[in-house]
Amino acid sequence: MLVGVLPYQCLEVSGNLLFAARGSSVDIISINDSSHISTWNLPRLHKQGYTTTQARSDSPKVFDKLPHHEKNSEPAPPAKKRKLALNRDEAADDTSRPDKDGSKTYSADVQEKETPAITIMASTKNGIYVAAVTGEDKTIRVLEIVQENQVKRLVQISHRSMPKRPCAITITNDDTTIISADKFGDVYSIPLLYKETNSQPHENSQSLVDSSQPFKPAASELTIHSQRNRRTLENQRKQTVQKSSKAGTDFDHELLLGHVSMLTDIKLARSDQNNYIITSDRDEHIRISRGIPQTHVIENFCLGHTEFVSRLCIPETRPKILISGGGDNEIIVWDWTTGSLLSKTNMMEHVSVLKKKLNLLASETSIKDSFKIAVSNICHTYTHNDLIIISYERL
Repeated sequence: MLVGVLPYQCLEVSGNLLFAARGSSVDIISINDSSHISTWNLPRLHKQGYTTTQARSDSPKVFDKLPHHEKNSEPAPPAKKRKLALNRDEAADDTSRPDKDGSKTYSADVQEKETPAITIMASTKNGIYVAAVTGEDKTIRVLEIVQENQVKRLVQISHRSMPKRPCAITITNDDTTIISADKFGDVYSIPLLYKETNSQPHENSQSLVDSSQPFKPAASELTIHSQRNRRTLENQRKQTVQKSSKAGTDFDHELLLGHVSMLTDIKLARSDQNNYIITSDRDEHIRISRGIPQTHVIENFCLGHTEFVSRLCIPETRPKILISGGGDNEIIVWDWTTGSLLSKTNMMEHVSVLKKKLNLLASETSIKDSFKIAVSNICHTYTHNDLIIISYERL
């Protein structure tokens, strides 16, 4: 069913419901009859009110306080041009008025045109909650599935900003913890249910300590002589205590493990009554670590890719099998419990045959010289047999 003009960038299935994210909205679609049930929209953000003046400097005119002979000693650098982000609609509604000096002043309390897009979703096994990641603001949002007037809807019950932008999330089997991996190689655990308060940042948050001493420049009027350096010194003296703009997180979160490379995907696995965390990165590594609370213990690695690993898949019917793909041409099947490689398939050969059938490549053209492929997703489904669905970029 066609619901909106934006393409769907993320899908999640929970029971007989399909959650489809398009931009900053999530559509709930019934899998049984493909009907659209409802839509959840992310609240739009507003920019802070500001005033921008053309041909006006925001910094104090210290130059006017200098002696006359120093004003002409060295030409000042040209002022930086500032571009005002006014589109056609904003230009039509422009109510700016010129100042006395002929310059224009724009006062704006503008609603952002693009709210953060939803990039990742994960659902609980009990079918009650959906966790969604908005990439631009690095926020994990927990949505509850509620029923109002016999219509199922999504209601946001919490949102938490992570230290770094999450690139993959998953939810533990007991539906109590969200595991989040970011592109700086860190994996965090946060509770699924969280009551937002105005409390102070958590003691484990990565906030910077403010300096207790004000900034004091080392130079003085006796050591500098040029006009430009005098202006710099005057601006430095007006600086107060340097405060960090990065606030610490005010919710419980625990660092589980880390990679030295950018993380790309994360999966939770179970074998012999033990839990494991499987992570992949851009350095061709697939790491198998123990589950909480022993995530610092590495069981083994699955090594065999020659390019970055972008996606992992564990079939529900075969929990000891791991399927991986990435920037190389191979789809590899592993026994992740031992780290052994079971089989590999060169997908470039299949892509070459398909493209030649569609007359997209000349018969004498080498597929390797034409383009490269990269795995964007790997999914498992079961009909009469296990089926693996793989999607590729650059095709």
